[in-house]
Amino acid sequence: MVKSKDFKGNKGRSRRVQCDSCGRLVPEEKAIKTEKFSLPIDKYLWEELQRNGTQIHISSQFIYFCFSCARHRKILKQ
Repeated sequence: MVKSKDFKGNKGRSRRVQCDSCGRLVPEEKAIKTEKFSLPIDKYLWEELQRNGTQIHISSQFIYFCFSCARHRKILKQ
C-alpha cells in the first residue's frame, strides 16, 4: 500500500508529471509512483539461465498515476 504524503506549505511549485494511464498533468507530490520491472528475455529462458548461474539485468521503470486512475486500477486501497 502507498504511504500517506504530507502536503504542507513552504515547498514552492513542484514539477508536473504525466499520468501514464490518462495523460493528465499532476504535481509530482500528488502523483502515485509505482515501479514496473521487466525482463529483456522470455520468463522461462530467464529461469533456465538463472539456474545455470548467468546474471541478467532486470530493468525497472517508474510509472506515475493520477489519483483517480490509481483508484480505478486498485493501486490504492479505499
